[in-house]
Amino acid sequence: MKKIIFSLIALLSALNISAQVIEIYENGRLVNTYNNTPRSHFKVKFAELGNTTNIDGHEFVEIGGLKWATMNVGAKSVADMKETAYGDFYAWGETCTYYLSYPDKQDVNNNPSVSWKIYESDAHIPGKKYSHNWVCYSGGPTDSKDPLFNKFKEWEPCPYGANYTLLDENDVVRAKWGSSWRMPTYDDYSKLFAACGGAESFQATAPEHITTGGIYWIKEGTTVDDFKYNVAGALFVAKADVKRRVFFPAAGSLQNIKRTSSSTLCTYWSATVHPDADKHHTAFNIYINESGVNKRNMWLSRAYGFSVRPVSD
Repeated sequence: MKKIIFSLIALLSALNISAQVIEIYENGRLVNTYNNTPRSHFKVKFAELGNTTNIDGHEFVEIGGLKWATMNVGAKSVADMKETAYGDFYAWGETCTYYLSYPDKQDVNNNPSVSWKIYESDAHIPGKKYSHNWVCYSGGPTDSKDPLFNKFKEWEPCPYGANYTLLDENDVVRAKWGSSWRMPTYDDYSKLFAACGGAESFQATAPEHITTGGIYWIKEGTTVDDFKYNVAGALFVAKADVKRRVFFPAAGSLQNIKRTSSSTLCTYWSATVHPDADKHHTAFNIYINESGVNKRNMWLSRAYGFSVRPVSD
């Protein structure tokens, strides 16, 4: 399907019939103006987007030298509605989602209840995922005499390499999207944060028009620069070019067998496991809510079900 790359609206000036004001609009927003410019110097151009803004059919925005996908794995829209924007939830290192959602059943927080899938043929460890991942990844007391003692049990073979980065065969992005797409690393997220001003740039309320780079919390139903966000989440805006922005829906997470924090929390996996031996059961993730970027909770249990946002070099 053809898309308009840019549109030109020409207004005749009082100077003469060939000299005029040219206004250039992008997505309904005025981005540039040329005065006393002959009409013949400009034309409306229609072109296929092709590989200029997408890879294998998945659109991206380039920020900080990396191509960030505009949607989550399993999502069908950027911010149209929760059902299409959230996408699927994955435990760290699993290439299939093994959570079944029951939207007709509600938990104590009025969120849809969920249940762990019993078996998935392409899961790293077939069988009862809850009994393995939650118990073995959640850590616990180190004293074997403690009734809650739970010594961390790693996968065999180990799902990450010597650089503490998820191996390709355990990367859900590579499994689902292929091509050059992959799960972001700790360093990738660091570059995104840096390009958007860092955690210190966070603003709990996004303005109607964004003029500076930063990280903005978007409330459900908010319109920013003529784009309506029907779901809440975090908007990353590049300092170098405020037109370059990528939105992370607040899909919440799946912990144990309950879905929590929908519309109030962004938790997205990275491909980086904690480098400390006693903390290998955790992996780095971004953790953002309306209060800000929570640096204390950026290493969480690999058993949790989080959203995944692809990236490409």
